[in-house]
Amino acid sequence: VITVCIGIVTAILIILQFDISVKNQVSYEENQAVYTAKPYEQKKEKENFQENANSDICSWITIPGTNINYPVCQGTDNEYYLTHDVNGNENIYGAIFLDYQSNQEDLNKVIYGHNMGAGSDEMFSSLISYENSEWYSEHRIIQYVDNGDKQAYKIFAVMNFDINNLSEFDYMQRNFDSQTFEEWLLYIKKHSLYNYDVDVKYGDELITLSTCNRKLGEDNRLVVFSVKERGEDEGK
Repeated sequence: VITVCIGIVTAILIILQFDISVKNQVSYEENQAVYTAKPYEQKKEKENFQENANSDICSWITIPGTNINYPVCQGTDNEYYLTHDVNGNENIYGAIFLDYQSNQEDLNKVIYGHNMGAGSDEMFSSLISYENSEWYSEHRIIQYVDNGDKQAYKIFAVMNFDINNLSEFDYMQRNFDSQTFEEWLLYIKKHSLYNYDVDVKYGDELITLSTCNRKLGEDNRLVVFSVKERGEDEGK
């Protein structure tokens, strides 16, 4: 009897999780047309958009060839969107969100999302695949749309990091002077899983993606670092 009950409960949880996933996808599709439009089109789209659209949605992130194709929210802290979706509903998937302290002047924008576990490609789960160098070779570009401006970022490092070591190295650091940037970059290259041979200089705009990697411990994060492509690098 107990085995049967556990089986029923498990089946119900799977069905509920699938239902949440489907509803999320519909919501993302409704938002995408608005937040990836050019600024003048975006204004018009927003005027015609549903009245309850979330004003916290600030941008859009896509990694071609993966399931990562989501709106990016920015709240008043880094806790809310761990447990709430883009419409503000409580949701185990949470939402993809930009660090609440981030602003347009930051050199490094840090974006967070859940890893939903083995077998899932929802939210930032696909980032774990960057532990495989072959995956990187096929998915090395991050597309980021900010205020209608579509930007390409090239991944230059991937590392596993224990957040208990933040006093030694802060991957979430947003601004630098030239010396601290070189030290920060040196740490990343030293601890990156692979050498991707991507040119990164002080003053470049960066996007850092962060998700949990619990197979290495509750406090471990899989961190993906990327640099905005310069004009001469685009398409390479």
